[in-house]
Amino acid sequence: MRTTAKKIALSLFIFLVAGAAFWAGRSSTGPWPRSNAAHRPLESRIEGTYAVGRTVDGDTFVLDDGSRTRVRVLGINTPETKDPRKPVECFGREAAARLHQLIDGKDVRLVADAGQEDRDRYGRLVRYVMLPDGTDVGLLMIRDGYAYEYTYRSHYERQASYRAAQEEARNAKRGLWADGACTPPPPRRH
Repeated sequence: MRTTAKKIALSLFIFLVAGAAFWAGRSSTGPWPRSNAAHRPLESRIEGTYAVGRTVDGDTFVLDDGSRTRVRVLGINTPETKDPRKPVECFGREAAARLHQLIDGKDVRLVADAGQEDRDRYGRLVRYVMLPDGTDVGLLMIRDGYAYEYTYRSHYERQASYRAAQEEARNAKRGLWADGACTPPPPRRH
């Protein structure tokens, strides 16, 4: 009988400790746990400046804010380097190296587009990416020939300027548009 009483006492003790821990995390003004604005989901802070942790490839990077949030640069696509089902595509390594050079370890400003969803089908945040001097990273990647314009599901605000930059890069034969750089050349996406 002593063993049963000890088990009951131990269970009661664990229940009380767990309950105390639960209630300690709740605010005095309501039933929800206290929140710190710095830990709100990124979508609730739609725009802002964030440190870049590392680049994944030419159009995707990871924030260095503790969330490990992946961000897809809105309006561009680069040749694949990370898809395990495919070989590395022509100019993919160069595009990844260029994005790395532009943003790795730096602060960038993320800007939402009202016509776009917050996240793509892979769960990546979809944003325009701006350097501290106001340079649009997506536009620069296209203009220099490291990326091509990409429309994800619907029209976006900077679509016309991105398409114009792509034609400029194609006509100037920059980067992946250079003669002999990629055979066949990247697809036309209009």
